Amino acid sequence: MSDGADLAGVRRFYVEVLGVDPEDATLVENQLLSIAVGPQTLTFVAKPFGKARHAEVVESDGETRNLGIHLSLYVSDLGAAFDRARALGLDFVNYRFKRRATTKAEALDQCMFRILDVVDPRHPENGPIVQVEHEVRSCVTADGTKYRSCPFDAVPDACSS
Repeated sequence: MSDGADLAGVRRFYVEVLGVDPEDATLVENQLLSIAVGPQTLTFVAKPFGKARHAEVVESDGETRNLGIHLSLYVSDLGAAFDRARALGLDFVNYRFKRRATTKAEALDQCMFRILDVVDPRHPENGPIVQVEHEVRSCVTADGTKYRSCPFDAVPDACSS
């Protein structure tokens, strides 16, 4: 996180864009943010150095690839999360991988889409607060069955595509 980075903005990203329950996003004195996303917990800590970029983005032949780290997380409503990310211009296609979602229909068909930049959805013009690739996944396939890599033993009732 950059000096003066807004962890409240990161919290808003996960709650307002990806649909994390606000009770699962705990902010402590704008210094520590803990986000529970299903069986995963993401923790952000404010640090006194430039923008946090955990991506290594390269352009080649007109295709963008992130060669850095990425994480996968599951959301309860993939279509709505895609719409909110697209409205902010956050959807990202990483040509490093064969599965690519350039449209909502492709995201729903592939049960996933990607985001590279975490922005404050109330102030997207300020640019990324942190940059790390997210592979946003659905718990279920288009026909409502559990997606093969979903880490839940049973699909939560809230999950839909």
